[in-house]
Amino acid sequence: MTVGPEPRKPLGGGHSGSSPAAAQGCVNGGERFPRRLRLLRPAEFTAVFDGGSRKVGRCMVMWAMPAEGGRVRLGVVTSKRALHRAVDRNLVRRRFRECFRKNRLRFAPGLDMVLVGRTAALEASYAAVEKEMLTLAGKAGLLAGGISE
Repeated sequence: MTVGPEPRKPLGGGHSGSSPAAAQGCVNGGERFPRRLRLLRPAEFTAVFDGGSRKVGRCMVMWAMPAEGGRVRLGVVTSKRALHRAVDRNLVRRRFRECFRKNRLRFAPGLDMVLVGRTAALEASYAAVEKEMLTLAGKAGLLAGGISE
């Protein structure tokens, strides 16, 4: 009798796909941040910078413009000039993406948004970054139902 390695289990935690989130193609209750919700190409960023409106905060500059497709997409920019170390740029990008991911259903559909990190974002707490993002979005009229924070 030969004992071999255990057979591999399917990825995704073995979900049967019976939850409402799984029915919509979401994993982990819809808490992912898939590629289709991100701005990826330089031309997409340029379009937002050229045709969008700008709101300036202490931790970030928010650029936004209406988009087709009914999705809210996010792009994040962090520069070496504002955030010198790569580890700092990555931390700020992760915070921005997480804030967006947790609050993306609060935004009006059909929106492309770019967040540009500023030096103050490094020292700010997650809660402060999240509050500023929602405040800037409210001032720009980007929240669903005309809600302003």
